[in-house]
Amino acid sequence: MRFVSLLWRVWKSHNWVVFEGCQYQREVLRNQWVTPVEEWKRMRSVEEDRHQGRRQVAPLAPLRFPQGVSWVCSFDGAVREASHSAVGIVLQGPYGVVVRALGKGLADLTDPMLVELMAIREAILWCRSMGLHDVCYQGDAKVVIDKLLAGCAWDCYGGAVLREVQELLANVTGDVLRFVGRDNNRVAHRVARKALSLYPTLIGGFDFCVWLHS
Repeated sequence: MRFVSLLWRVWKSHNWVVFEGCQYQREVLRNQWVTPVEEWKRMRSVEEDRHQGRRQVAPLAPLRFPQGVSWVCSFDGAVREASHSAVGIVLQGPYGVVVRALGKGLADLTDPMLVELMAIREAILWCRSMGLHDVCYQGDAKVVIDKLLAGCAWDCYGGAVLREVQELLANVTGDVLRFVGRDNNRVAHRVARKALSLYPTLIGGFDFCVWLHS
């Protein structure tokens, strides 16, 4: 399956270069060719368990705010290989009520790690623009969040963004950053996927909050 997935990625990259005029990105091909296999295995496992009546999907637990936190801001990134990406950000107030939602497209940015880092940056700047403090920023990008919390440097072109995010978090003592699983971040994930599908017509003004409530 991995070999077939690799061939499929090579073929898709060929089509992007020849028919869409995109620039070939070896890093994208090398880093992401395994993803479809893992997703297929996970989906197949879920479907088999559901078919056999063994899997019961438990409801999500109520949102619990960390002590001293007034807002929870969830973020996520979505990537369309060799094309573009988008970020989704959701602001939740007391009792987990969605207050606002933001989706933003990112042109010519397809590195998943950097996209997740940009999602954190956009979430912080968005909340700061509204004058919000004591915010808990949460996402499911564990590697990126661990690097930020450990104060690590980044040995690639994302290093400048990493340092900027670290400085933004250090400037306000009431803000916190934490990792949550995908199941607890699926609202921001849906906003990111919707923003990805709307790009580049996103500039027209799409009310993500109304879309979520609908």
